[in-house]
Amino acid sequence: MTESTGSETRKNLTLYGGATCVVLVLVYFGWIYPKKFVDATGSLLSSAIGELDFANRIPMVDKDGNRLENSSNPKFVGVWKERKRLLDSSWSKLDKVEKQDPGLALTREMRAYYFWIQKDYANARKWYRQALESDNTGKDLVHRVRLNLARLDLVEGKHDDALQALSAVEKSDRGSEWYVLEARIHHSKGDQKARSEALANGYQRAGQEEKLLRLVANAAFEMSDDIAISCLESLNNKSASDYYVLARLKMEASDPDSAHNALGEAGKLDPRLCARLIKQDAKVWGDDPVAQEMQKVGKETLDQRPAGPGR
Repeated sequence: MTESTGSETRKNLTLYGGATCVVLVLVYFGWIYPKKFVDATGSLLSSAIGELDFANRIPMVDKDGNRLENSSNPKFVGVWKERKRLLDSSWSKLDKVEKQDPGLALTREMRAYYFWIQKDYANARKWYRQALESDNTGKDLVHRVRLNLARLDLVEGKHDDALQALSAVEKSDRGSEWYVLEARIHHSKGDQKARSEALANGYQRAGQEEKLLRLVANAAFEMSDDIAISCLESLNNKSASDYYVLARLKMEASDPDSAHNALGEAGKLDPRLCARLIKQDAKVWGDDPVAQEMQKVGKETLDQRPAGPGR
């Protein structure tokens, strides 16, 4: 699979709104605050991470790489101002938490995130290290911060430093996420053998846990590693997207019969999504008759949707 066609499929993001988004983000990062915190502290932390996440969803530049704050388009400037407002508000809340419960490792970790999403990696690294130096870290936070320090090194192209940061994690604590990050570092270095070994270890550590299997599968798909097929086939509850990616990988592996079977399952679950992805990956499917028919069926389903009120 090519990097360009692979990146197209991976542009689909699920967006959540309101309180649901905040809760999902908190769970994702493991930042649900301990019960011992006073209500005000917990509320401030929840609100701050929600604002940081929304700010992170707002780009800093337009499609041409120009900073939004310098744009001649007032809408872009407005978007930039909203991003800045969210960042300023989150920092203010973290300041309040610091006054109420000084020295929390969690607050320092969130300050690191604040700088990371602004691409200020030096300050992000500083705050992550301060989080590790806190007295109230906890095993989960230490593990998370060590991985993020390795990610920072990877972003800056410091591959050896990134691997060294990963090595600070005890072997018994190295789960699928750890191995996926190791694979990304090796992939960035161009070491395909080491990348594949890391992904294989991540797959093995995932066991039957579907969340972890998808984590490894998605990473393997992005890095064009064959183990993505094994990960997807191991899923007991495949989604339409899972089946579609499996179909595409089978097609690229010159196994059209298996590709058609998986594509058919994807079409049963979500014909419109299937049609859209087939069109998006036209170079993969070419003039394949099964894919063309699936795209036609999905398009017809899309055309049959009721019009909205007043349309």
